[in-house]
This record gives sequence, structure tokens and C-alpha cells, in this order.
Amino acid sequence: MPAWTTSDPVALHARAQPDRVACVDLASGRRWTYAALDEAIQRAVGVLETGHGIEQGQRIATLARNSADLVILQQAAMRLG
Repeated sequence: MPAWTTSDPVALHARAQPDRVACVDLASGRRWTYAALDEAIQRAVGVLETGHGIEQGQRIATLARNSADLVILQQAAMRLG
């Protein structure tokens, strides 16, 4: 695999361009830089692991409207495996 490819594009961009805007929630107007989005995703990984006992290989389901929070949850699930 080439050095520039990654299965976690948010982490890649958080290292390469941390202050660039990564995500905007149109409903609330809230904005995340890549660094802030990366931190939010990592916090969500912790919540899934310790707060809900989710482990690698388990499946999770969500029922939610589109939002930046849903993006964070999906990316956290991907990081968790």
C-alpha cells in the first residue's frame, strides 16, 4: 500500500492540515477543524468502548437524522473496527 493511503482519512488530515475546516453541521452552524474532528472521533471511540462495551468486530446500529454527530459516530465505529 502506498504511504499516502490510509483507512482513516480524518486522522491523516488531522496530521497534515489540522486547522483546516473538515466538517460543518448545516443545522447548527457548528464547524470542526480536522484536529477537532479527530479528537471528537477519538472521544466517541472511548464512549463506545468503555461506556457501552463495544469491541472490535461487533456491530452497532443507529437511527438518527443526518448530522455531524452521526459522521463522528460512524468514523468512531470504523476506528474501533
